[in-house]
Amino acid sequence: MSVEALSEAFVGLVFVICGLVSARGGARVRVIALLMSVTGLAWWAGFLGDPVLFLYRGLLVHLSLSYPTGRLAGRFARVVTGAAYALAFLAPLNRNDVVAITFPLIVLAASGHTFVTARGPVRRGRRTAFVAALVTMGVLALGTAVRLRDPALESTVAWGFDLAMVLAALLLAADLRWGRWSQASLAGLALDLGVLRGSQPVVDKLAKTLGDPQLRLFYWLPDRNGYVDEQGHAVVLPAAGPGRAVTMLEHQGRRVAAMVHDPATADDPELVESAATLAWLALANVQMQAEVQTRVSELDASRRRIVDAVDAERRRLDAQLEDGAQRHLSKVADLLAAGALADVAVSEQLSGAQSALHEFAVGMYPRSLTQQGLGPALEELVRGYPIPVDLHVKVADVPITVAAAAYFVCAEALSNVGKYAKADRVRVDIASEVGVLVLRVVDEGVGGANIAGGSGLSGLRDRVEALGGTLSMDSAVGRGTRVEAVIPMA
Repeated sequence: MSVEALSEAFVGLVFVICGLVSARGGARVRVIALLMSVTGLAWWAGFLGDPVLFLYRGLLVHLSLSYPTGRLAGRFARVVTGAAYALAFLAPLNRNDVVAITFPLIVLAASGHTFVTARGPVRRGRRTAFVAALVTMGVLALGTAVRLRDPALESTVAWGFDLAMVLAALLLAADLRWGRWSQASLAGLALDLGVLRGSQPVVDKLAKTLGDPQLRLFYWLPDRNGYVDEQGHAVVLPAAGPGRAVTMLEHQGRRVAAMVHDPATADDPELVESAATLAWLALANVQMQAEVQTRVSELDASRRRIVDAVDAERRRLDAQLEDGAQRHLSKVADLLAAGALADVAVSEQLSGAQSALHEFAVGMYPRSLTQQGLGPALEELVRGYPIPVDLHVKVADVPITVAAAAYFVCAEALSNVGKYAKADRVRVDIASEVGVLVLRVVDEGVGGANIAGGSGLSGLRDRVEALGGTLSMDSAVGRGTRVEAVIPMA
């Protein structure tokens, strides 16, 4: 056997071996491996003569345009592959120099188109197929042009094409065996799903990874006996139809989700199994985030109930004092003042008791706040204050718990200004801004205050935060103090 014949036989052997070595894997891998092996057998069949001399070209084009999914993507790829099989049985047409140059270029264009239009991990696989097509079809077209220019180089061109075929087979086999582009992408997606993040929905990540932009994922919740989307909204599972398949995803024998997708996505059982595992992880994340959100809401509601309960108790004590002890003491004072038993000392003691009780009631809850509202209560608070106060209140219909929090923050802040700030004037601004009450107490005193330094504001900060708000202080030395509270009005 001549060296040329041995070279030809070696090319077929490489394709067959590469196909056999790559055959272990899912349905996708097995289809590609089968095409590789059959291409090698068709190459050997070329020794039989013209009827099957160019059969390998149809299979080679099919292999290049269907890699890595095992299916032809798009009408362009299907038309070119059909034409390649038709030409495979037309030996005289294959020997035509114009066809020998133009058809490989058309195949290259189809391969480039499948690569450019691919998405997700499929794009990485088709990049390898494009390189393989560039090697084989490029050498085929270029070799024909070289042979036309110098017929003496025909043997060299044949050797070059044999080498290109071997390189293409090894490249595709290596990518199937060690590339693991789909597994790597799915592993990366699993790592993303292991982190609680809200930047991109899980279904969008999965769709991008599997190369199916129309993919939809719906989670099964046994307690609801139905499916929900990623936001937890109940959905009706769509029916399968043309170009759309519905696959139930199970993890450890338990249904976790339903995937609505392109039918080709389910061709590979390993891919579906990986998607099921990822859906289970996503479902766990969704449930965990929902549970955390529920706990936060419950804690928020609990803290608000505590504040409401404290305020209700203050109002109850205030009413009890007014209807009880204060009323009786007032009556005694009236009787003493009208009768002969009136005694100046007794009257003074009674007056003092009334004042003490009134101060106790005000300390529990300002009566003017509940009866007249936040604005009049603050006007009463600053009346007689030793430092001039510029008071600006632009709110109405403030919930009592919010009004009470604002009142006590103002009272404590003004008390601190009077004790420590050495300020000549203080400004109090209260207004509503997009559903929140914003309170600011600003002085131009010595500054240097600390909200956690025993100022009394630290306890009020807890009260404000219990209502879902914030309390902050800015008090640089020599620049005065600014206390700001933001409290939701809801």
